[in-house]
Amino acid sequence: NVYLDTAKSVKTSGGVTVAQCYFRLAEESRSVTLELTRAASAHATHELWEKQFESKEKEKHEEGENETHGIEVKGLGEDAIWTGNRVSGALYVLAGDTILRISLGGIGTQELKVERAKMLARRVLPKLVTGH
Repeated sequence: NVYLDTAKSVKTSGGVTVAQCYFRLAEESRSVTLELTRAASAHATHELWEKQFESKEKEKHEEGENETHGIEVKGLGEDAIWTGNRVSGALYVLAGDTILRISLGGIGTQELKVERAKMLARRVLPKLVTGH
């Protein structure tokens, strides 16, 4: 798919920088959001990762089964997790001092979305390593 346009933003708060790029497709529901989160150090980024996914586990016990939390995805970065439901979802990948988040919407099974997100992540991750 060729995207129609992009919207970019960078925000820094409390030593954490979040850079986001939204790729708008002709079919809006299939558009993609790519987000990079970096803390002051690789250690701080890892702590952020642990906090984020520990809280997801707590939500699961409180909310019931409406949403799928923390499906581990093998073979990406140091750790990778898919979260979402049948409408939309996001793949989170921990790689060094960066958390990559790829958010997808649109029709299709969760398995298809996970595969699509993995394909995009494999294109982005090498650029994170060489981009320093």
